[in-house]
This record gives sequence, structure tokens and C-alpha cells, in this order.
Amino acid sequence: MNKRIICWIIMLFFAIQSCDDETSNSNEEVEVDTTAPVLTIPIHAVNRTQNQMTLSWMTDERSTAILTWEGDSLSDSLLLNDLDTNFTAILTNLELGSEYIITLTVINELELESTVTDTFYTLIADFALYDGTGAWPEGVLNEKNLLDEIGYSWTIVTEDDINAVSLYPYYKSLWMPGGWAGDYKNVISSYGEENIDNFIRKGNFYIGSCAGGYYASDSTIWEDVHYDNPLDFFNGYAIGPLNELAIWPSYIYTTVNLNNEFEALETLPDSIEMLYYGGAYYQSVGSLNENAIVMAQYSHNNEVMALLEPIGKGYYFISGCHPEVRRVSKPDAWPFMSAVIDWAMERVRIELP
Repeated sequence: MNKRIICWIIMLFFAIQSCDDETSNSNEEVEVDTTAPVLTIPIHAVNRTQNQMTLSWMTDERSTAILTWEGDSLSDSLLLNDLDTNFTAILTNLELGSEYIITLTVINELELESTVTDTFYTLIADFALYDGTGAWPEGVLNEKNLLDEIGYSWTIVTEDDINAVSLYPYYKSLWMPGGWAGDYKNVISSYGEENIDNFIRKGNFYIGSCAGGYYASDSTIWEDVHYDNPLDFFNGYAIGPLNELAIWPSYIYTTVNLNNEFEALETLPDSIEMLYYGGAYYQSVGSLNENAIVMAQYSHNNEVMALLEPIGKGYYFISGCHPEVRRVSKPDAWPFMSAVIDWAMERVRIELP
């Protein structure tokens, strides 16, 4: 009898203890994550064309995204459901050369949300081609034909455009052609010079063929007379004409040696012929910048014919010859020029503030 009582008391004790444990557990506070999703990589443009943008961003957790965009005469929205942390959205049917206010709201499974707003722009064109005072018409025509062949959009700008309207962020590249650099200096205002400088330093690309190369250099030495230039991309002298090749204003096709160690030129021949028409060779002040890349040299004197160098977040490329010119039954330098363009256009900065 006593044993039965003892067993019953023990069972009752454990039952009471179990109830106490359950009560204790039920009263414990459960921690709930009340943190809104975080953008680990902010919204940015991975591609832009004249009427389309591809935007990307990353979050720290799975979520739903609501993307809205509003322009001068267009507004729309896009819902992206139950995505992982890597988002991509393609906005189509946009207006050429327009500003869009983009609002992104990211919502996680607990319906907590965070919102960011930024401004993005569609392109007017990949290239702004200068065809104003001083430009050589044949050079501009060949630039158009080359860009058409290798698949880049372009539009013409003059000194009036450069002096009045920001190039950034509506283009990826500015091409200053052959012609007369003195005219460029005379007609492009101080605002225009700042416009070009700002455009390149923010991450875009400058091409200077012949006169455009003189214009982008710190100084010109033309027929032994010294001239200062406004842009100062290249810290040195653009020296010409090379009368040992062709007495100005005559022209000739001349051989240049390519830098095949540079990745963009690896598959090209060691040397090719290009049109020379009063262009420069480039001589640096002191040592050449360690980040500058000599792209080609004149074969007759080994002086620098073409140079590529980063400046700010962008690049400039200057050439003494005319690799953009292709004439019937004449040597073809387009493979060189298209290789340089493709390399640079893959690297221009397309994320916008």
C-alpha cells in the first residue's frame, strides 16, 4: 500500500513539473525579425540604349519588388514576385534622351519594405560625332560608316550643342574628327571645354583623330610654333606635320606598328597602313604616365602614333593618322579602329548618379 502511494506521488510530481515546463515555455518571448530588406548592391543600369534600360540590384533576402518609372510623358510600373537576392528588370518603350525617376520598393515575406528613388537616363546615341566648324567632312563621313558597320548608334553635334547642352549622360562617347584644331579652340567655349572634360572624367570615352588628337593634348607644336590647348588630356606635345612623310597639305598612306601585347589588338597584324594627313606624333612631358598605353607607333621613326589612357573614370584615345578612313582600293585600318572602340565601349561607366 505504501509503495502504491509513493509511486502515485512520484507520477504526480513529474506531471506537475511537465505542466510547469510547458507554462514556462509558453511565456517565453519569441524574437521576430523586424528588419526591412536591405539593398546590398544599389539599383544601377547595366545597359542603356535610346529607348530601353536594363536595371539591376541585389538584396539581403528573398523579396518582392515594385519598380515604377516616370518621365516627361510616360509612367509605368512593374511587379517582380518572390525573387531571390539578385534582381534584373528591363524597361522598354522609353523615350530617346529622356530623364526617368525610378522608385524601387522591396518587400520581404514579413511584409516589411524599403524604398529607394534614383534618376536614370536613356541615350540620345552611343556616339556624339562632332561635325561643326573645323571638322573634315570626309573624316566625319567615314566615322558614320564605321560605326554603322560595327553596330553603334551616333548623332551629329556642333559647337553650339557642346557649348549649350550637357553631353553626360546622354552619350557614351565623343568623337572629335580630323580637320583644324585651331578652329575647335576658337568656337568651343569654356563651358564646352568643361562639358567635354566632365563627360570623360565621369566615365565616358573620347576619340581624337588627327586634329582631335591635337585638341586633346596639352600643347601643339605645329611647324615649330608652340600653341597651348584647353583640354590637357595628354600631358605632352602633339608635334606635326611630319613633312618627312608628306609635306603639308599633301597626304600619304604610311606603315604603323601595332602594340599586339594589348588585349584588344592581339589578333591583328604586327603592322598596317593608315592614311596620314598632317597628323602628330605624341611626346610626353617627362615619362609617359604608367597607365597610358601606346597603341601604335610610326614605323619610320618609332614615335607614338596612337595612345590610350584612362582619365578620371573614363578614357581618351588619340591618333595621328586616320584609322577611321577607308577608301576604295586602299589599305583598310578599320579592324584597328573597331577593336579600340569595342574595347573602350565595354568599359565606359554606365551607372549613373
